[in-house]
Amino acid sequence: MRAPCRSTRFAEVVNALAIAPVARRDPTMTRKAQDDEERRALDAFLGAVGQQDWIPLVERVSDPPDFVVHLPSEPPPSRRIGIEVTEFHAAATSPDGRALRAMEENWLRIVTTINQARKDRGDLRNVLALLFFKKMRVPDRRKASEFVRQLVDFVASVQPQLTDQFQSFHIFPDQATLLHKHLERVQVRTTRVFCSWVSGVLCGFVGLSQEELLTCVSRKVRSARPPELQQYWLLLVSDSTPGCSTGMGLVFIDELNGYDRLNHGLKGSPFDRVFIFRAAFGEVFEWDREVGWSEKRSGW
Repeated sequence: MRAPCRSTRFAEVVNALAIAPVARRDPTMTRKAQDDEERRALDAFLGAVGQQDWIPLVERVSDPPDFVVHLPSEPPPSRRIGIEVTEFHAAATSPDGRALRAMEENWLRIVTTINQARKDRGDLRNVLALLFFKKMRVPDRRKASEFVRQLVDFVASVQPQLTDQFQSFHIFPDQATLLHKHLERVQVRTTRVFCSWVSGVLCGFVGLSQEELLTCVSRKVRSARPPELQQYWLLLVSDSTPGCSTGMGLVFIDELNGYDRLNHGLKGSPFDRVFIFRAAFGEVFEWDREVGWSEKRSGW
């Protein structure tokens, strides 16, 4: 069962997502654009594990693998590490069967309206709000404008008591019927700069399931190992853009090591090491055949 993220962790991700533009993957993305995106993800991963010196040694090659790192060795030839890069995609529906992508679209529509209302008003430009929706039930297009009006009016009403520390509100005015219906609570604070308001829909605050991981890696683990590689790695990238569809949520080592079907599949795969890279947070989790899953720190 996918569990909500703790509110403290939700607040932590604001620095990564609140002022970032809302990037969306174009379904008509060209192969070159996809190649460029995968290369950016690989470069960010190498930086996160302290291997920036490897970046100039990376070569894009024909699949598979996606990339080869040519590490100098004595005597020559160089040591070759093949890396397959794949993007994590969450389940298409929430636990109660609703489409996550539709909820994302509803939220993007709402946050755009919110930001415009704040700019028009002027008094909420330097106020940041975190919205916790009940079961991720985001108002649809018909209710979006009224929801935004009620929300902005409420935040303006509590503004005089705000500080630079988050304050949580779960009691709303009786007339704010849509806030009662859709929001569990709101956390609000002042900021020095304009920040887009944030919700769990764009923070990936749902948990990570074994089935989602299996879906993402199943084709890769059944592939053949390319020749002439000393090491073959799989890099699973999540949270590269804000949104439920690529957001992985919290990752717990004990859970990963308890995913028997996943780990059995990895042991039978051609990969020597598998990495989960939560790009927005710089977190790296590593699987190898000897120790299973562990959190990766900078350096090898």
